[in-house]
Amino acid sequence: EWQLPRDGVWLSGWELLGGAILSSVKSNLWKLVLPMAGLVLLSLWLAFHRFTEVVLSLSILFISGLCLLAVMRIAGWSWNLLNLMALPLILGTGVDYSIFMQLALRRHRGDLTMAYRSVGRALLLCGATAVSGFGSLAWSSNAGMSSLGQVCAVGIAGNMLISVFLLPVWWKTFVGQESKAESPEAKSSPAQSSPPNSRLARPSRLYRAEVWQIGLAIARKLPPRTAAGLSRILADVYWTLARRRRAVVVRNLLPPFGGDRAAAEKTGRELLRNFAGKLADLWRYESGQPIARMFDELTGWEHFAAAQSTGRGMLLLTPHLGNWEFGAPLLAQRGVKLLIITLAEPHGRLTGIRQAARARWGIETVVIGRDPFAFVEIIRRLEAGATVALLMDRPPQESAVIVELFGRKFAASIAAAELARASGCVLLPVYLLRKGKGYTAHILPEIPYERAALRSRETRHTLTQEIMRAFEPAIRQHPDQWYHFVPIWP
Repeated sequence: EWQLPRDGVWLSGWELLGGAILSSVKSNLWKLVLPMAGLVLLSLWLAFHRFTEVVLSLSILFISGLCLLAVMRIAGWSWNLLNLMALPLILGTGVDYSIFMQLALRRHRGDLTMAYRSVGRALLLCGATAVSGFGSLAWSSNAGMSSLGQVCAVGIAGNMLISVFLLPVWWKTFVGQESKAESPEAKSSPAQSSPPNSRLARPSRLYRAEVWQIGLAIARKLPPRTAAGLSRILADVYWTLARRRRAVVVRNLLPPFGGDRAAAEKTGRELLRNFAGKLADLWRYESGQPIARMFDELTGWEHFAAAQSTGRGMLLLTPHLGNWEFGAPLLAQRGVKLLIITLAEPHGRLTGIRQAARARWGIETVVIGRDPFAFVEIIRRLEAGATVALLMDRPPQESAVIVELFGRKFAASIAAAELARASGCVLLPVYLLRKGKGYTAHILPEIPYERAALRSRETRHTLTQEIMRAFEPAIRQHPDQWYHFVPIWP
């Protein structure tokens, strides 16, 4: 009869030991993955200093990982102690290949053919030799070594193929225009330094229907205080990563600060935090959550009442200052129906989402640009005594005129003067600022004008200047709530 020589001795084998070790490795894998993820992000940021290119590199790793998991599922492979060691190698090759290809695309200014000739073929050769070498392990008699070779071969092949064939197309789509705008030729020519189709001249790609719907869903679930804290954290992350958009914000703030860059940079960070908080509040409003308690104070109501008593239509004018959208529900609480004039959103579906959200509060929206007779309807409403809201800054090119703001040339909308000429409406400047935990609305005195004199375009131009001058003190006092993320100074 066989006996163990002494107590405390255990019989074991690879089947038992391997399973126990694998379980321990899986439970502690995060201790390796988190530092690796941090190093990957740091490496990509040091390589590119551009948020979009970092995201493209991460997309390669993500898609390649999904392909690997799909192949493993179809082939019936499973993770073990040896093939887990393939993860750092696959991660490293994905980062390397994406950096090489994107830097080549930068160097050749988006020329896909030149990038393929200079780097693409080399990556294919490099990747193919790695796939062949690791793939040969698939015929090993040791099951662990065989699985290591299989996982490495599939993972590296995915990184290689996506980097060479898909990444250049993505880069040209999402980054190409930005690189052209930064090229030496573009910088040497004032006419090309900020082209109309430049990425920075358009809103962020985050301003789209899918992101907006996610925000609405979160607003329904999170308490306001939690949402405010989360929005502040995300704002700081965006400020850190979106270097070029950050530079636009700082440049926009220089005139209110008389060119003081340090003050503009400090205020720019706070502006982004305020904007994130404004978005959280706006999503609560558009998701149907109660917001009545968020209104603290209303100043200048006597100006509104005086204008209302004339029986004429009222055109409420505001810049992108504070949370201008909240003016509509505030007036609705006081029995005033508001018609909002707006441009189409960058994505068509987002326009419909926002229109529907306002409609739930009984607020009507007229989207300019879709209907050539939209302004005819607005004039008719004003003549009938309606109250209409219009943003004055960042107008479309066809309704923009150059005025002076903070001693600099600034594009403002002449639409208010045109509507005044056509309808004889009251022009009432308003703005709504975040103050503490709520909002304070301000209604300024009516902007006077002689309707007959507005037949002259020069007079309409002068009236537009007077309107913008009325907002200058408020913007100077609250530059951290003047939200512009595209270049605004001609």
